[in-house]
Amino acid sequence: MARLRARAYFARKGHIARINELQATISKLSPRDRAKVAKELAARYRELRMDERIERLDRLVAETERRVRELTRQAQEYMARHDHKKLTGVLETAQQLQRRCSKLVRLIKHTENRLLATAKNAAQQSSEVSHE
Repeated sequence: MARLRARAYFARKGHIARINELQATISKLSPRDRAKVAKELAARYRELRMDERIERLDRLVAETERRVRELTRQAQEYMARHDHKKLTGVLETAQQLQRRCSKLVRLIKHTENRLLATAKNAAQQSSEVSHE
């Protein structure tokens, strides 16, 4: 789980750098072009249903983290009781959750990439139009 959080942290740092690059591109546009980009971006955001998708992913991550905490507590109990059979079962469940978390992280990255690509595309189209 800690490795997933570390990967998510570095992915976010990369996204922040791309967002900063996008902000620099948009800041060079005229106010009229910026407003046009904002409208187009808002329309694409609604079209892609980002709010719903992000909320759903957020709920899934929270549920998975809650289950991991519960499994950790159970594993500690089974270790203290030397119940290796149940401990093995808990560890297998934890492996499944770890795979699920990996998929969630990939989905979150994909969603963020789609949003950033949309924003970058809108900014580029607007700057191309203003240069013509």
